[in-house]
Amino acid sequence: PTQRALSQIFFQVSLRRQRPSDGYVISKLKNLTQVSSNNNNNKMHQKRYQKVKHDSGYQLGYLTMDDPPPSPMWQQQQEQSSSFWSKRNKKTEYQVVNLKQIQQRVMNVLKDYDFLIVVERLHESLVAMQLILGIQPTDILYAAGSKETGKYVPVRISAVSSTNKRKECRTLKPKFVSHSVNQYLYSSEWMAQNYGDYLLYLAANQSLDDTIDHVIGRDRFDKALQTYQSLL
Repeated sequence: PTQRALSQIFFQVSLRRQRPSDGYVISKLKNLTQVSSNNNNNKMHQKRYQKVKHDSGYQLGYLTMDDPPPSPMWQQQQEQSSSFWSKRNKKTEYQVVNLKQIQQRVMNVLKDYDFLIVVERLHESLVAMQLILGIQPTDILYAAGSKETGKYVPVRISAVSSTNKRKECRTLKPKFVSHSVNQYLYSSEWMAQNYGDYLLYLAANQSLDDTIDHVIGRDRFDKALQTYQSLL
């Protein structure tokens, strides 16, 4: 989750040619969990969840298909802390509140989706999907993405008016973590705000391992993975 958050921020930094100061990066990290769910491409999802905030992690908030629990416990916590997490004191300590509700949201995501791809284990995920669907390795080959350091991406630039735009290629800058940003990423605030994302990441990894070991079979999977990687 941390690497994905940083990639998201530095991708935008590259497109907008902004200077990624420590203050800027940290402020963007804090705001990730406060992005509205209307970025989702599903129109029905947009209509239902426009005003939902991703208080337990922006990836969990993006993937979840259910509303935040409307129970008195949720409302009470909303009034007190406006979030799934809250300050323990006025210094630096934060803690996760509504643990069971966040855990339930993660479980719901696992139930709502037939298959979750773990980006950090992309080849394993694709091969597992290939074997489950009974398709060929050539059906899941892919071209390297453009969102890599040193690659160029086209950006639409406003010229004289909003109707007169041109495209310009910009280089993606490498992400880096300064001492101050690294301290924030290990803080109780970051961990508390993104508890749901970390839990979802662990659950998705465990689900992939269970699928490989208990549904596909490790020997069969390893052979298929070797074949797939030889084609890349």
